Amino acid sequence: MLLGLALGAMTLNATAQESPAQAPSAPQGQNGRAFFTNRINQIASQLQLSDTQKPQFIAAMENHAQQARALRQNQSLNQQQRRQQMGALHKELVSQLKNILTPEQFAQWQSLQRTKRGGVRQQGSSATQNPPQ
Repeated sequence: MLLGLALGAMTLNATAQESPAQAPSAPQGQNGRAFFTNRINQIASQLQLSDTQKPQFIAAMENHAQQARALRQNQSLNQQQRRQQMGALHKELVSQLKNILTPEQFAQWQSLQRTKRGGVRQQGSSATQNPPQ
């Protein structure tokens, strides 16, 4: 029991220590930027984007990431406000991508997003649509 509490405390402490390093207020650095660029290009390849779609897709994703980073850095927002604004930002991205991608590509992008998040977003949205009675 004490071991479990100690491990839990260490995990919380480690998480708290990691959070500032992960906070976007610190420069992301080349490795983070390279990872993001590689991931976006990988998704673009998986979606088999045309030469016209690829720059539009990359621009939309980069713009979304930049705005999300700014929201996470904004200390004047409380958690609820941040979630609301992140939700609005995500809806904006979805709208942009629907205009860039074909319906098949968009469905594949959504599938990739659910896989990346382990289905959490899908479960969360269905839970709000169909609350338990």
